[in-house]
Amino acid sequence: MASINEYTFLAYQTFNEIIDKYLQFLSEKKRSKALITEDMANKYLQILKDPKNSSIANSNMRHQVKNNYLSQRIGEIETLIYKGKPVALKERLYYIIAEEHLTVGHGGARNTYIEVSDKYHSVKRCLVDRFVEKCKRFGLATIVYSMNLSVCHATNKRPFELVFDHEPRGHCVLIDQLWSQGIRYEENIPDDVQIEDDI
Repeated sequence: MASINEYTFLAYQTFNEIIDKYLQFLSEKKRSKALITEDMANKYLQILKDPKNSSIANSNMRHQVKNNYLSQRIGEIETLIYKGKPVALKERLYYIIAEEHLTVGHGGARNTYIEVSDKYHSVKRCLVDRFVEKCKRFGLATIVYSMNLSVCHATNKRPFELVFDHEPRGHCVLIDQLWSQGIRYEENIPDDVQIEDDI
């Protein structure tokens, strides 16, 4: 797997700002429970080790922790487990999402979220979405995309046409008809053309 030095697509500080904005939109009551911090996890682990110790937390909190969480040693680290998965702690979210985003080859937010949620509990979908959005916005994807749509003024052709000496072929009747009419972009498709998505 990649080291932190390879996570050049989104700064740690930028992701922390995303988390802060997410938390600001929550109510005061939900804000404190939305993401589990290392301090909270340590407190939960203490409760699991000594469930009758009332100095750690009140009886309601001790009851909730005992009924919902487990403690499991993974390597040398005592880990908080919920429904069979390690809990993703707020301080580790960046590294967790970045690792899985690399695993899916900078794939979309959906693929990244599937990978993250398969391995960890309590990762919010909106945080993964914002992470991937920032990655695409500041990464190479938009540059390559715009380069492929640009037109060389000297030859009046796109890069694909210059390299392969023909326009892209999709073997789709609708696309072939649109291209033959000189329509290259979705926003230029006439309103009377109906496009049905089979997805």
